[in-house]
Amino acid sequence: MGVINLSGQLCELTKLDGYPVSDAVSVEGVLLNPVPDELKLTLMSYNCGGYYLGSGTNVPTEYMPQFEQILRTIVSKNNCDVMCIQEHHHNFSGDVTAESILSDYYDSFVENGGNTQYGGRLTATRKAVSSNSYWSFSEQGGQGNCLEIVINVAGKDVHILSVHLDWQDQSRQELQAQELIQWASDKEYFVICGDLNSVCRGTQDLDYITVIKPFLDAGYNSANCSKFGFIPTFYKVGDNGDRSSLDQIITSSNIAIRRVWTDKTKYGNSDVVDRIDHLPLCAEL
Repeated sequence: MGVINLSGQLCELTKLDGYPVSDAVSVEGVLLNPVPDELKLTLMSYNCGGYYLGSGTNVPTEYMPQFEQILRTIVSKNNCDVMCIQEHHHNFSGDVTAESILSDYYDSFVENGGNTQYGGRLTATRKAVSSNSYWSFSEQGGQGNCLEIVINVAGKDVHILSVHLDWQDQSRQELQAQELIQWASDKEYFVICGDLNSVCRGTQDLDYITVIKPFLDAGYNSANCSKFGFIPTFYKVGDNGDRSSLDQIITSSNIAIRRVWTDKTKYGNSDVVDRIDHLPLCAEL
């Protein structure tokens, strides 16, 4: 355990379950000074593409009960104010939509691109959404679509952008990251979250240098590949998977990241669970 400085505030970085930070499954940074509840926001970023078993359409009917239970467990256990889903399909399974499941936990929903799995984004929140937009990167690539919402936190408009960067072309991925930094440049308060496809296990990795480090150099805070360690989120629950830190939550310099965690619980029947290839990344802001 060591004391670090995050956005000008003293924190304690806690390594849980005996894992070193470089191989962390759950890492928390606990602020030494309390913060009023009205200033807090918890957020989950979750690539749920593995639910669709590679079909690109929706969850096969025979697996629906198990995947619905997994989704409900993840949502209720982590209890985040905002949930940003990437690789989402509107019809979760058959006529059942993800919104119909998540409506037990959230009040507002914004969805777009949900007719195809890879372009689909769904953001669910307990706060009212004042505006939203859906746009593509100039360097689009395979899955270069972004879903933006604006919510109010403690009287401030906060822009939340759910993204999925290209996974095949590293140079295109770098250009998309630069476009995100440009998007953020005129936002007072923002959160960028999603699958950045940054294959990072350390600061010497090319994806860290070209995709993640530019955000840090711009003065932004990062939940992954940062002071909180390199947290593997591309991580099949049934085995060790690739263990890369693909998923991210990045905030403007005036939004401190207090805690970061992932959910590594093995749910349900292994022949279903082993299809899930991303862990949810959560943060308290």
